[in-house]
Amino acid sequence: MESEKSDLIEWKDAISYMQIAVHTLQNSATEITPKTIKSEMEMLRKKFGTNEIRRLAGIILKRR
Repeated sequence: MESEKSDLIEWKDAISYMQIAVHTLQNSATEITPKTIKSEMEMLRKKFGTNEIRRLAGIILKRR
């Protein structure tokens, strides 16, 4: 049960990860499937962390 809690993130952070993942996949001409979204979100979390993802999501949303 303890390992499940460590994998959970807040819903606002999950939305930010999803926005960046979808944006990245769209701009790389990769097919958007649940599997590619999940792997992209995991990569983003390992590579950048939550604070950087929040910042990038804010920048990308302002451009749209």
